[in-house]
Amino acid sequence: MFTITNRLRMLVAVGAVGAALASSSVASAASVFQKFGTVTPVVASQSTTVAKYIDPDNVGSAGIAGYDDEMCESLANQHNDYESDGLARLRAGDAQGFNAYMDAADQAEDELDDHCMVTD
Repeated sequence: MFTITNRLRMLVAVGAVGAALASSSVASAASVFQKFGTVTPVVASQSTTVAKYIDPDNVGSAGIAGYDDEMCESLANQHNDYESDGLARLRAGDAQGFNAYMDAADQAEDELDDHCMVTD
Protein backbone atom coordinates (compact mmCIF):
# COMPACT_ATOMS: atom_id res chain seq x y z
CA MET A 1 0.00 0.00 0.00
CA PHE A 2 2.86 2.40 0.80
CA THR A 3 4.37 1.98 -2.66
CA ILE A 4 1.07 2.51 -4.47
CA THR A 5 0.30 5.61 -2.40
CA ASN A 6 3.71 7.13 -3.11
CA ARG A 7 3.43 6.33 -6.79
CA LEU A 8 -0.03 7.83 -6.87
CA ARG A 9 1.25 10.99 -5.16
CA MET A 10 4.12 11.17 -7.64
CA LEU A 11 1.76 10.79 -10.61
CA VAL A 12 -0.56 13.45 -9.23
CA ALA A 13 2.38 15.81 -8.61
CA VAL A 14 3.85 15.24 -12.07
CA GLY A 15 0.41 15.65 -13.62
CA ALA A 16 -0.18 18.92 -11.77
CA VAL A 17 3.19 20.30 -12.82
CA GLY A 18 2.61 19.18 -16.40
CA ALA A 19 -0.83 20.78 -16.45
CA ALA A 20 0.57 24.03 -15.08
CA LEU A 21 3.30 24.09 -17.69
CA ALA A 22 0.92 23.20 -20.49
CA SER A 23 -1.52 25.94 -19.54
CA SER A 24 1.21 28.56 -19.45
CA SER A 25 2.51 27.55 -22.89
CA VAL A 26 6.09 28.32 -21.87
CA ALA A 27 7.65 24.91 -21.37
CA SER A 28 7.28 21.41 -22.68
CA ALA A 29 6.13 18.51 -20.52
CA ALA A 30 9.46 16.81 -21.18
CA SER A 31 11.22 19.30 -18.91
CA VAL A 32 9.17 17.96 -15.98
CA PHE A 33 11.25 14.77 -15.99
CA GLN A 34 14.66 16.44 -15.98
CA LYS A 35 16.69 16.88 -12.82
CA PHE A 36 16.20 20.07 -10.87
CA GLY A 37 18.56 22.80 -12.02
CA THR A 38 19.29 21.22 -15.42
CA VAL A 39 16.53 22.95 -17.34
CA THR A 40 17.26 26.16 -19.19
CA PRO A 41 15.04 28.90 -17.75
CA VAL A 42 12.32 30.11 -20.07
CA VAL A 43 11.28 33.75 -20.11
CA ALA A 44 7.69 34.41 -21.10
CA SER A 45 7.24 37.33 -23.43
CA GLN A 46 4.29 39.67 -23.48
CA SER A 47 1.68 38.77 -26.06
CA THR A 48 1.50 40.90 -29.16
CA THR A 49 -1.70 42.63 -30.14
CA VAL A 50 -1.90 43.90 -33.68
CA ALA A 51 -4.31 46.64 -34.65
CA LYS A 52 -6.33 46.35 -37.82
CA TYR A 53 -5.79 49.63 -39.65
CA ILE A 54 -8.58 50.62 -42.03
CA ASP A 55 -7.35 53.00 -44.71
CA PRO A 56 -9.88 55.85 -44.98
CA ASP A 57 -8.98 56.19 -48.66
CA ASN A 58 -10.28 52.64 -49.24
CA VAL A 59 -13.80 53.23 -47.93
CA GLY A 60 -16.77 54.90 -49.55
CA SER A 61 -20.49 55.18 -49.74
CA ALA A 62 -22.50 52.08 -50.54
CA GLY A 63 -25.59 54.14 -51.33
CA ILE A 64 -27.15 53.92 -47.86
CA ALA A 65 -28.83 57.14 -46.75
CA GLY A 66 -26.71 59.08 -44.25
CA TYR A 67 -23.51 57.24 -45.13
CA ASP A 68 -21.77 59.26 -47.82
CA ASP A 69 -18.03 59.05 -48.55
CA GLU A 70 -17.23 61.59 -45.85
CA MET A 71 -19.19 59.70 -43.16
CA CYS A 72 -17.53 56.40 -44.12
CA GLU A 73 -14.06 57.96 -43.98
CA SER A 74 -14.94 59.39 -40.58
CA LEU A 75 -15.93 55.93 -39.32
CA ALA A 76 -12.64 54.49 -40.59
CA ASN A 77 -10.68 57.23 -38.82
CA GLN A 78 -12.73 56.73 -35.67
CA HIS A 79 -11.99 52.99 -35.73
CA ASN A 80 -8.27 53.62 -36.17
CA ASP A 81 -8.22 56.18 -33.34
CA TYR A 82 -10.03 53.81 -30.95
CA GLU A 83 -7.58 51.00 -31.69
CA SER A 84 -4.59 53.30 -31.31
CA ASP A 85 -5.88 54.57 -27.97
CA GLY A 86 -6.65 51.01 -26.88
CA LEU A 87 -3.13 49.84 -27.63
CA ALA A 88 -1.73 52.83 -25.73
CA ARG A 89 -3.85 51.79 -22.73
CA LEU A 90 -2.55 48.23 -23.04
CA ARG A 91 1.06 49.43 -23.05
CA ALA A 92 0.28 51.49 -19.94
CA GLY A 93 -1.08 48.37 -18.21
CA ASP A 94 -4.73 49.48 -18.28
CA ALA A 95 -6.59 46.32 -19.32
CA GLN A 96 -10.04 47.81 -18.74
CA GLY A 97 -9.25 50.85 -20.85
CA PHE A 98 -7.84 48.59 -23.55
CA ASN A 99 -11.01 46.49 -23.61
CA ALA A 100 -13.26 49.57 -23.70
CA TYR A 101 -11.41 51.12 -26.63
CA MET A 102 -11.24 47.84 -28.54
CA ASP A 103 -15.00 47.34 -28.05
CA ALA A 104 -15.59 50.85 -29.43
CA ALA A 105 -13.28 50.07 -32.36
CA ASP A 106 -15.23 46.87 -33.06
CA GLN A 107 -18.52 48.82 -33.04
CA ALA A 108 -17.13 51.41 -35.45
CA GLU A 109 -15.86 48.63 -37.72
CA ASP A 110 -19.23 46.86 -37.62
CA GLU A 111 -21.03 50.08 -38.54
CA LEU A 112 -18.53 50.65 -41.33
CA ASP A 113 -18.98 47.11 -42.66
CA ASP A 114 -22.79 47.35 -42.44
CA HIS A 115 -23.20 50.75 -44.13
CA CYS A 116 -20.16 51.47 -46.27
CA MET A 117 -18.10 49.94 -49.03
CA VAL A 118 -14.64 48.83 -47.84
CA THR A 119 -12.00 47.75 -50.36
CA ASP A 120 -8.63 46.19 -49.65
